[in-house]
Amino acid sequence: MRIAVAFLLVSSACVSEGGVGGDEAAVVYGIDDRTEVYAHPDPALRALARNAIVALVRPGELDESDPRNVRPIGDTLREARDLCESERFLDQPTIANCSGTLVGHDLIVTAGHCVDDLRDCQRYRYVFDFFYESADTLATIDADTDVYQCRELVARVEDGSTDYAFVRLDRPVTGRIPASVRTMPGPVALDTPLTVIGFGSGLPAKIDDGGKVLDARASRLDYFEGNLDTFGGNSGSGVFIGTDWAGILVRGEGDYEAEGDCSVVRVLPEEPAEGDDEDCTYGTTAIAGLCATDFVSDLCGDTEGWCRACGADADCPDDWACLAAGDEGSRFCAAPCGAEPCRTGHVCIEGWCQPESTPSCVGSAITERRCGRVTGTLEECAEGLLCAGGECLPPEPGDSCDAPFEVEPVSQTLTGHLGPLHSNNRRSRCGGAGPDAMVRFEILETTDFVAESAGVGADFDTVLYLREQCDNPRSEVACDDDEGPDHGSRLELRLTPGVYTLILDAFEEDADDDYTLDLEFTPVREEAPDAGFDAGPADAGPADVGFDALLGDAGADAGTMEPGGGCGCRVGSGGSGGGFVALFAMLATIRRRRRR
Repeated sequence: MRIAVAFLLVSSACVSEGGVGGDEAAVVYGIDDRTEVYAHPDPALRALARNAIVALVRPGELDESDPRNVRPIGDTLREARDLCESERFLDQPTIANCSGTLVGHDLIVTAGHCVDDLRDCQRYRYVFDFFYESADTLATIDADTDVYQCRELVARVEDGSTDYAFVRLDRPVTGRIPASVRTMPGPVALDTPLTVIGFGSGLPAKIDDGGKVLDARASRLDYFEGNLDTFGGNSGSGVFIGTDWAGILVRGEGDYEAEGDCSVVRVLPEEPAEGDDEDCTYGTTAIAGLCATDFVSDLCGDTEGWCRACGADADCPDDWACLAAGDEGSRFCAAPCGAEPCRTGHVCIEGWCQPESTPSCVGSAITERRCGRVTGTLEECAEGLLCAGGECLPPEPGDSCDAPFEVEPVSQTLTGHLGPLHSNNRRSRCGGAGPDAMVRFEILETTDFVAESAGVGADFDTVLYLREQCDNPRSEVACDDDEGPDHGSRLELRLTPGVYTLILDAFEEDADDDYTLDLEFTPVREEAPDAGFDAGPADAGPADVGFDALLGDAGADAGTMEPGGGCGCRVGSGGSGGGFVALFAMLATIRRRRRR
């Protein structure tokens, strides 16, 4: 019974969160301040919503059969939430998964948990003009000017505190003005009025200007707290001080709550208790992360138009031109060549200073890059080659399951480098999105095995996992991330005879650093049984059968092993002989719901 209960606890703890129609967070503080874009009294906020607010929508939620009039397809709020008749916006469509803000002509910012990686980023459409232009009429959405896709995930962080992502769109946005940005360093002041604009519960955009700063977290500057009326779908929403973008809505409190046979919005006091508030990543912190990449943007200092993405000449300084660059729709502002030389990184072409192209790598493709942006593809590397430093090169030894490092099962230390010349097509239940290397060995007798990895660089985060079949994730025996010191990893388990592959992986996709890998093999010497033990009196009756006896062949010496499934709940480690999963305890962690 205890085993069954423990297993059920683990299973329930690994249930994933739902989408817009699921049980996401939603809360109102005091009076519900959400207002339709057309009805808001402030023309500056209306213009901001029309120009710079974008919905992240799955393609299946859009009818794009008429490119001049793209329509939402989805449940109404009433259907999605089973709401009572007393609630607002009942018959409006719910299609947005997250919200974002245009902060450059080819750049939007949203929450990091909205876009896990480039593949996830490319699953969305980025849709402008999803709002009501009158009481019963949605604005017309044009595929050419209002619907975009993701070309690059430029920068992303989601660490439980800071949460942001910068997405480069597939082409510059035309006819819109990006949001102005608060660049003032330091914390926001307590009680500063706040406005949030986004797509709560997936609905057409709403403006809420009834919030204020409750806690600035001045010593950390990771996020500030406010009392904003936000819902699932508001994740990534721009939070504004006046009309200046100052933060990203990322976490919140509460949920819809039952009232009889239907649901209503949960309402908290205007001055909530400590902890009952909404969290907003500081915009200045997110911008610092963006500027740490090679992406060149006005957000990272005054470029005076150099490297500025543009949709038309009007987006550039006077007398400059908006010119195409590369073969994928990129456009940049270009100064006329004159008495002064072009800025570094630019070259005079046909009378205009245009960004120079440099080779770079995206996956196995050699790409051209201008101003930190991919602007075209030059070459796809042939099978068996990897792209590194703008060239197609053979991989490092140990990169593949077909040609791993072969080692003897004796204690030793391996050193090497994980970087562009290692593929990153394997991943464990514990993570590992970066380059990886394989180490294979054969165990001839029952052996206690310890593996510990560490990166030479302070921020190099390694992952270790052990498999019986290198390319078969289902054969994974154990995995670990961060049990070792300084983001290192550690496995410690007993192995039965067989062939194993230990995979050293990098947690981050762009890892490029040296590593050490310590291996320790200790054969287990079984003691001979004592032939002269006292069996006890013949009439002693039935023995007291303990827990180990009930386990039979799957007893304590069989080790422990990870449960199947992909939820990443690491229980322990174990051998290849099919041992029983050890009993374990799990502390339930109650987390504030993200606004996705």
